[in-house]
Amino acid sequence: MTRTIWKFPFEIRDRVTINMPRDAQILHVGLQDGTPTLWALVDPDSSATDRIFYVFGTGHQIAHVALEHVGTLLMPPFVWHIFETGDIEKLQAEVLEHDRICRGESNTKSTGRV
Repeated sequence: MTRTIWKFPFEIRDRVTINMPRDAQILHVGLQDGTPTLWALVDPDSSATDRIFYVFGTGHQIAHVALEHVGTLLMPPFVWHIFETGDIEKLQAEVLEHDRICRGESNTKSTGRV
């Protein structure tokens, strides 16, 4: 497997979706020619997936709990903090499992045998 570094320009918004090869490793978030850009180590032959990022300014409230910080972007007078939700399917499965546990449901199906 040969890997390379790709850049992904994006706009500052509350929620940013970037399509990139699966398992891309985020290396850096910065500005290139005034444009917010994310650099990642990727396997170009890997299938692509949407990755979801949230952008918060310093002092903004963060209501999301399952976020991973990937970088901070200095754009005077603003400072933006970029977070990723991670694997959406895994996150959804964890939320469903948490809800199931909170309802007191068992993880195993009953066979009806004693």
